[in-house]
Amino acid sequence: MNAALFSQQAEDVKSTIGDIPELAPPASALTVYQFENRGDTQVVGGEVSLAGRPNANWSWDMNYTYQSVEDDLTVNQTVVTHLIDFEGATPSHLANAHLGWPQDRLSLDGYLNYVSSTYMPLQPALFGGVTEPESDGYVALSVRGGYQLNDHLAVAVNAQNANFGDGELTNSGLATESRFWGSLRASY
Repeated sequence: MNAALFSQQAEDVKSTIGDIPELAPPASALTVYQFENRGDTQVVGGEVSLAGRPNANWSWDMNYTYQSVEDDLTVNQTVVTHLIDFEGATPSHLANAHLGWPQDRLSLDGYLNYVSSTYMPLQPALFGGVTEPESDGYVALSVRGGYQLNDHLAVAVNAQNANFGDGELTNSGLATESRFWGSLRASY
């Protein structure tokens, strides 16, 4: 078992550039979009991890993380700026579990990952309004099977996010798809 508490503070967080120029001719040679310090943000949380090997045929591990973010950010009211929201965009709960079966030359592993819901800033088009749609929490399943052919060659097949199919919305802008691949590893 491992356990940890953590705290991190970032001061004078820089924003992305604004949607409206802050300087324009004749005040400057070119139109200028500027970054600005928007304030502070802090995260506090904790994590606990457990791992075991009840016998030679099985291994397992799991962890859980809780994190709480508090933003103290300001937006320049004279310029429309991209939204900065670490508080909404950071999941409060993360959990991972792994079960493995290493047996001689064969190894099989399964992984579950959980991420709680978030509110992720989204700007659908250039100069469009920024919204904060909610992204639901999700569970991802990944598996791996490997076989050691001899002392120098190994093959493996992997399925990442196997339960996502053609796409699972994991944030406000992109859907994450299942990925499958095989590998051949040679070592000398």
